[in-house]
Amino acid sequence: MKKLLSTLIVITMLASGTAQAAPVSAVSADTAAKASVSVTDSKSMEKALLNVKSRIDIPAELTEFSGGASDFDYRSGYSFTWRDKENERSISVQSDSEGRILNYSYYSPKRSYSGEPVLTKVPRDKAVSLTEEFLKKAVPEAFADSSDRLEFDSVSFDEDSESGFNVSFKRMKNGAQVLNNSAYIDADYNDGSLTIWMFNLDYDYDAEFENTADEITDAAASYRSIFPEEMVYSKRYKYLLKNKEDDEKINLIYHMKDYGYISAYTGEEITPKSDITENYSGGGANASLKEAAADTASLERGLSPEEEKELETISNLFSAEDAEKYLRSIPQLKLSKDLKTEGSSLYPTGEKIKKYILSLHMVNNTGEKYSSLHASFDAKRKRLTSINNYESYVSYTQENKTPLTQETIAKGNAMIDSFLNTVISDKLGEFSEEDQDTEQFSSVSKRFRRMVNGIPYINNNIYVSYTPEIDAIDYYNLSYEDEAQFPSAETALSGNDAYAKMLELAPMKKLYVPTEDGYRLAYTMDGSPEIDALNGEDLNALDNFTAKDVIYDDISGHWCETAVNELRDNGIALNGTSFRPDEAITQEDLLRLFAAGSSGRYMLNRDTESLYEYCYNSKIITEQERNENAAVTREQAFILMVRMAGFEKVAKLPDIYKVSYADGDLLSEGTIGYAAILSGMGVITGDGSTLRPQDNITRAEAATMLYRYMNQ
Repeated sequence: MKKLLSTLIVITMLASGTAQAAPVSAVSADTAAKASVSVTDSKSMEKALLNVKSRIDIPAELTEFSGGASDFDYRSGYSFTWRDKENERSISVQSDSEGRILNYSYYSPKRSYSGEPVLTKVPRDKAVSLTEEFLKKAVPEAFADSSDRLEFDSVSFDEDSESGFNVSFKRMKNGAQVLNNSAYIDADYNDGSLTIWMFNLDYDYDAEFENTADEITDAAASYRSIFPEEMVYSKRYKYLLKNKEDDEKINLIYHMKDYGYISAYTGEEITPKSDITENYSGGGANASLKEAAADTASLERGLSPEEEKELETISNLFSAEDAEKYLRSIPQLKLSKDLKTEGSSLYPTGEKIKKYILSLHMVNNTGEKYSSLHASFDAKRKRLTSINNYESYVSYTQENKTPLTQETIAKGNAMIDSFLNTVISDKLGEFSEEDQDTEQFSSVSKRFRRMVNGIPYINNNIYVSYTPEIDAIDYYNLSYEDEAQFPSAETALSGNDAYAKMLELAPMKKLYVPTEDGYRLAYTMDGSPEIDALNGEDLNALDNFTAKDVIYDDISGHWCETAVNELRDNGIALNGTSFRPDEAITQEDLLRLFAAGSSGRYMLNRDTESLYEYCYNSKIITEQERNENAAVTREQAFILMVRMAGFEKVAKLPDIYKVSYADGDLLSEGTIGYAAILSGMGVITGDGSTLRPQDNITRAEAATMLYRYMNQ
């Protein structure tokens, strides 16, 4: 052991003066400072290594060993790796300076996948108990206190493995979740043997928790006073759809203007120690670009009326020469005469409403200083839409910039105002300036939102900034839709009703939040709700649906219980608290189940249009056969499943099939092959003697068909 560790230390020191270990993510800065290690301290490393080996099993064949240490102000710990002589299998571990495991990974070429969706053979409870047993050995400190410990959070099963699963645990303190403290395990259970492929722990061992007696009585009202709801116009792109009429429809919605945390004891806003919230911003898919060009040769060959019309339109657009003259006429840009146009481009964008984008790229390479300007225009309206004004001698990193003075701020604001009146005076009255914390910036900037009937349209904005070093506007971006159609807000829900609805979708959640003063007990909204302002509909209902969270109240003791529950555990379920097993299933629900089983669980989150779009493209159903709310006969279900499996050509072969059911003659002409294939696979069994092909298939029967198919 001493010889091995000595070799390890030499290798570590030779790595470049400071050891380069894998990131140690779970140790806080305070913890690292307290438990700093030295890369040359073999005793500390030996202690940590022995602690690691007491917590995990290292197979005897992994005889090759290497490792490293890190000793930085933001992390401190060790990395260890064991390999076999052939370098085919390995285990890597990152630990803190005490040898407490933070990350574990195991590699073996034996890990395999089926390549297609299958159902797991591992019972849900078994997956949870096995991983919890592993955790109790690997991180016993996280289970030592019954009031502060890791608890099961969720389990999911690999779609393409019969034995793979993932389990996550969250740290709970006195019934409240501790933010940023969790464990995640990727595992496999096969032939009675558990394999841990990956384990990651984020756990603050030195956490100090706030504890005050009396909590606030109305967390929702206190939260709303700091983080209010907001009604806005918003364009909600449907990424999975193409060329649909409502693809870029503007909706009137309610959402929360901002999210954060409030103290569970005082109701005041809590500032987290680090940025632990996630901000999401929507945006449209990139439109395809087609180069627009015309030449004399094409005219001689002859043009269609559409081609002539397009060329005439292009001839009336803003030219690159006129665009450059316009830019040089804007005093707030202060363009040097040495700045020359290096290139330009013109391209159409948009399908329903075509726009033309003209872009110019100007460069100055004279002397030691490099400068450039990139500008874009709405070429049809000859409107400037973006500017990026760059100077090589200006530092654009925040820490190297000169702090703003009140005089500089006033000068910058004045220049921004005059610039906007120069380039967008006709539309500026439609925009309202947003408040900004200018103290954190070293350039002066302004943001504006477009207002329609007093309501913000969050997809149309202006952003402009001024940099003192060049005493000019350095950045500008305008998004504005001239043809936008806005729904009336006359019948919109009140703010009170909207907030109540959003609370139903995302109720208040209590948790401990890390701050500069330790972990403080806080409330926040459990989600990011968005609702239709006119009818209260949950706009994210499909996105937020998670099959494994479904618990049906009407299948206990039903003959389909096992099939429905195992599909659910594997991430396949229909939304709702009741399954309604004996009701006829609709065509849409049947396709949603089948597509989730054959293509992937994400099909459950597709809307109706994109679900059918997938089924058309996959040749599961034709547009003429579409009837989403209609009941489906058993015979029709047979056809859809065979198409899904890719066996339709075989099913259509004539005169080679027979079925042994007493009512086989009730099958429609040409469909006996579909029934025979599924019967041979054991997917359909009838009731023992009859097939009932013309009866409507029930939800229980449809789920059981899919369950049997995926168990083949």
